[in-house]
Amino acid sequence: MIQIYTLSPYLCRLYLTGMTIFHKVSVSGNLKYLQDTQMIGAFLGASMHIIYIILFLVYKINVLLWFNIFFSIPVFIIAFILSYKGRLKIPPVIGTIEVAVHQMLGVLLIGQETGFHILLFCLIPIGILFQKWKVSFFINSLIAFLLFLSVVWFDSGQFIMYVLPAAKLTLMRVINSLGLFTIVGLILFYYISLNKELYNQIQETNEKLNEINNELNGTIEVLNIQKDKIESQHTILSEQNKSITDSLNYASRIQSALLPQKEILEKTLPDHFILFLPKEIVSGDFFWVSQVDQKAVFCIADCTGHGVPGAFMSLLGIAFLDEIVNRRKVLTPNQILNDLKTEVIKALKQKGKREEQKDGMDIALCIYDKKSGQVEFAGAYTPLYLISDGDIKEFIADKMPISYFFDIPQSFHSKTFKVKEGDIVYIFSDGYADQFGGPNRTKYKSGPLKEYLQTIHNMPMSEQKILLEKNFDVWKGNQEQTDDVILMGVRF
Repeated sequence: MIQIYTLSPYLCRLYLTGMTIFHKVSVSGNLKYLQDTQMIGAFLGASMHIIYIILFLVYKINVLLWFNIFFSIPVFIIAFILSYKGRLKIPPVIGTIEVAVHQMLGVLLIGQETGFHILLFCLIPIGILFQKWKVSFFINSLIAFLLFLSVVWFDSGQFIMYVLPAAKLTLMRVINSLGLFTIVGLILFYYISLNKELYNQIQETNEKLNEINNELNGTIEVLNIQKDKIESQHTILSEQNKSITDSLNYASRIQSALLPQKEILEKTLPDHFILFLPKEIVSGDFFWVSQVDQKAVFCIADCTGHGVPGAFMSLLGIAFLDEIVNRRKVLTPNQILNDLKTEVIKALKQKGKREEQKDGMDIALCIYDKKSGQVEFAGAYTPLYLISDGDIKEFIADKMPISYFFDIPQSFHSKTFKVKEGDIVYIFSDGYADQFGGPNRTKYKSGPLKEYLQTIHNMPMSEQKILLEKNFDVWKGNQEQTDDVILMGVRF
């Protein structure tokens, strides 16, 4: 006895085979309607030929009986299955062959009175069941008319094998005529219904598109309103930006006018250069030069911040230095910085409170005695480099700013050294060394700056300025400038 579990695999395979055979393959788009039409045509063809089998069996027309059983019916069954499985190229081909052969056999073996040649016109609607229906419709129509005319013109009944009474011939002609009109009518009805369905779908699609279009028009209108607002705001911002830029340019001209001019620099200092690269239109860095008797006073300063805030501080610094040096005649660097610090604290009303802004400046200030060749230096967080005989020496500044610094009064310290012909001093803000750039986007730092200055110090001062600016730009690359930059070099 066969166990159930041994039958299970066979039943499963049988089930899967059945599912595969009877599973309809869906096709996409317009091919779905072509698939349905081919299936209807195959079903109508098979139904018509079942009627023929009964008729030929009753009338004992054996040739056509066996032809229908072994050729016609299998052809339409195969056509139906192929259409059902989504293979739409073969069914109309074999359908065309079957209809042409069957009707020609019917006419030749029984006679024209049967009306079989009328069914040749079924080839015309079969022509629209091809995927490339425009070509096949023309070819099938041509075949139908040629076969019909050949029967009418050349068939004289010489091939008739079955002679039937007039009543039977009439019945057969009626069945064939009804078959033609039924098949053509059903296919036309299906296509009319299909076109109506497609028309309704198109209408629905158009309505949806109109709704979407209306929504888009509304959206476009809203966007246009927003665009107008944005353009209006852009215009206002552009005007405001122009006004601010004009004001900054005017402030820059004022700041430039307060800085020492070329004539004063050349008169006061020996061979020198000043590399001055503001981050913005106005700068928080500044340089200042003055001469009192035989002493040249020169300095660079880095005020808190940059741009407009730094520029305001620079104006204070310039004004206070002018007061301290030119009016009060204070000519010792440490005392100048002490007085400058006092004036800044007083002007900014600094009390040392935690919430206060720590505004102020870092500065390097030198006094060069042209008669004795002696240089005095004092600095607030800003050192001085001296290059003499190829060697570089750094003079460290006091580690406190020109602003409130704890609650302990502290004095700046001066450092004195003699210079000889060819010696160079460099004073600078931290903007150059703090610039981000290079392959790793890091700060340049003071060490490489010191080495670079030692490398180029023998070159003319004007060329040193060009090289320093080029070196800065190369290091910066496409990075934003970090801070204002000022670097002064003086060769004695």
